[in-house]
Amino acid sequence: MVKVVKNFVKVNKYTRPGLKLSGVKGIVMHYTATPGASALNERNYFNGTCIADKRYASAHYFVDRKEVQHIIPENEVAYHAHDKNRCYVSFLKPNANTKAIGVEMCVEKNGKIHSETVQNAAELVADLCKRYGLSTDKIVRHYDVTNKNCPAPWVSESSQLAAFRKKVDSILGTKTVSKTTAPTSKPSKSTGTIVKR
Repeated sequence: MVKVVKNFVKVNKYTRPGLKLSGVKGIVMHYTATPGASALNERNYFNGTCIADKRYASAHYFVDRKEVQHIIPENEVAYHAHDKNRCYVSFLKPNANTKAIGVEMCVEKNGKIHSETVQNAAELVADLCKRYGLSTDKIVRHYDVTNKNCPAPWVSESSQLAAFRKKVDSILGTKTVSKTTAPTSKPSKSTGTIVKR
């Protein structure tokens, strides 16, 4: 299992509002879109600059090739997957931020998500699925929730979500629950609320 470092950010209105989740119904996968930044870099951003910039954004976990930074408690809301009133995933309606855990995958300097980062994310997500009794069809992309182009490599190649679910299933020792790929709706042009930098 990948090393998980509990390193919570301070309670504040922008990145850790201290609100309680209404329950964990799913896991929303993201990518950081900040080439070369480590999980710790991301954690420090959400404990400092993001707050100073008065941006409402965060996620529960940040994963890189070496470790996972756990920055928001699992029973609290993180601002990672909501855009006004848009939520296209039925089991996360009306607001995925109150019903899902957000997992961000860090990207390399070349803008790609490294296979070791994906493996670490799969180990983390498998543990979350096991603890919350979730099947792998409850793992979705940010794109599925709000149509945001995130994680971009998984939007341009939707088979990557199916491959990730299969990887999580193999860690759990179960057969893949859902053979279907995620919806292929077109990304929205609306900017809405910024939930990532």
